[in-house]
Amino acid sequence: MEPEPQIPRYRVKVQDQNELSHDAYLEPADKDDMIGDWKCNWLSFWDKADFYCEAFIKLSFGSRVLGLIRFALYPVYTDHDFEYLEILHLEAVPRNQRTANPIGVWLIWYACHIGMMCCPGEEDGTLIRLDSTEGAIEYYENKVSMYPLGWVASAPGEDLYAFRFTTQEAERFCRRQGDAYGKPVKLS
Repeated sequence: MEPEPQIPRYRVKVQDQNELSHDAYLEPADKDDMIGDWKCNWLSFWDKADFYCEAFIKLSFGSRVLGLIRFALYPVYTDHDFEYLEILHLEAVPRNQRTANPIGVWLIWYACHIGMMCCPGEEDGTLIRLDSTEGAIEYYENKVSMYPLGWVASAPGEDLYAFRFTTQEAERFCRRQGDAYGKPVKLS
């Protein structure tokens, strides 16, 4: 069995309500980070996770976790590499509780960065996949600029809207994020 990929930590720039720049951190989350006033049931996701191919990452500012992302790297079983990355869940604290921004795009930046490090992409060019609830479609389409694929069936009675990034789209997204807020600094 191949070793699990190392999960790096990064220092990134965020802005407070006065638009002053501060350091925030993208790093592996632990079980204690799953407990809180989250809409998603993060503790349940943690308890059911396959940590060989899944990771939980947090964005923290000061001593507070402002956002969480859960993603999975899907292996190509013929050569033990990973083929693509799927963003499974993403959540930021509500706007009225935020002490800094941006949150979601840094978490997506992290997933894209890991995807580009670990995955060649699928035959159709897909590197990153994400299925969105209806309320977040505009965010992924307009703020993140992911390519829309359309509605997909999910759990019974729930339809989700699929998005993707090719490697080139993920690279452009990461560059835009770095240009807007500064290049992330790898810590480990």
